[in-house]
Amino acid sequence: SASYGGGKLRINGVIGLPGVTAADLESEAGILKVLNVRLKAEVSTSLLRSVALQFAKASNGKDATAAEKQAQDMYSYGLGKLLSEGYATLEKDKLTSVIEIKQGMLYIGDNPTPFPLETLRQMMSKPNEQTPSAPAEEDHSPPMAVLWRDRHPEQLQLFAANGERNALRELCIRSAQAKDSDAAAQWCAKAEMPVPTKFDAAQLETPPAIKDNQLSLSLEAGYFNRSYYRFDPAKMRRLQVKLDNPQKHEKWAPSARVCVQAETPSDAACISFVKFFNSERVKVYSQLLAADGQPRGEAHLLSREFNVGETIGLEVYVDESQAHFWIGDDDGSGLQEPVLFPAAQLSLFCSTADCWFKFD
Repeated sequence: SASYGGGKLRINGVIGLPGVTAADLESEAGILKVLNVRLKAEVSTSLLRSVALQFAKASNGKDATAAEKQAQDMYSYGLGKLLSEGYATLEKDKLTSVIEIKQGMLYIGDNPTPFPLETLRQMMSKPNEQTPSAPAEEDHSPPMAVLWRDRHPEQLQLFAANGERNALRELCIRSAQAKDSDAAAQWCAKAEMPVPTKFDAAQLETPPAIKDNQLSLSLEAGYFNRSYYRFDPAKMRRLQVKLDNPQKHEKWAPSARVCVQAETPSDAACISFVKFFNSERVKVYSQLLAADGQPRGEAHLLSREFNVGETIGLEVYVDESQAHFWIGDDDGSGLQEPVLFPAAQLSLFCSTADCWFKFD
């Protein structure tokens, strides 16, 4: 057992080498083949929060506000990943999991996919000396929307904790459908909507109107639309973006945005196409946004500008530490933002204008 930051970690179990031979002991690979482990682990959520805060402080220096915000994002993402993928279960204020190693495979909790120990050993022993570059393979598959109604309950609760209205609404509807009156009253009040008594098509979430791999949106001044899609971090995704028919609003500038983010609340690495009030051209900049949409760091402006209504080519890919946005053709320009989360989704945003997105 161990403790840190007021939280505790407990691990107990059995480790053995049944049937081991002298030949097995001559190599790491041989030992891993006969290693037999069964451990039960319990970790308090307060320990996870403390660890997340320690990492956040290391990367944010003396900016305590930024460190606390990043720590909350890291904690929310980590907890959501562990729960949604079956690595652990939540019991009050602690996570529990059973970890097993047998026949050269690592099993964690209820996650159905074991991990080969030999692969893990090779990953840890072989240094990565290659310079990150664009993936050789491109993703030309049809865009697959991620709907709120398809998300895991734990994911919804994490988004709800960040004030995401769509998550609150979905939890309200699910609780009402399950006839859990107490939960329905709680979630519906937070979503500022009445508890539904019947469930018809008007209450269901409308999928994005994708046709021929294209999404066309027309947003009045002050309104916005955001939709989410699966993103394969091992592949490059090509898109085309167009911002047209900008509207005037005292607060919102006409904009289109493409972001890379995790499945659960996390930072988002974004590239924005904006027509500011003092310019007739569309400016392009990248920026890291927090889970609540607030800027995490400075905006990085592209020197090149575009005409309103001009189609702009975009390439999006990630490596181990950055999200890359390449604008234009072979002689175009690139922008990068740090990625401190496993990228799994693309989000498309439009406000106060007509926006057109095409997945190539």
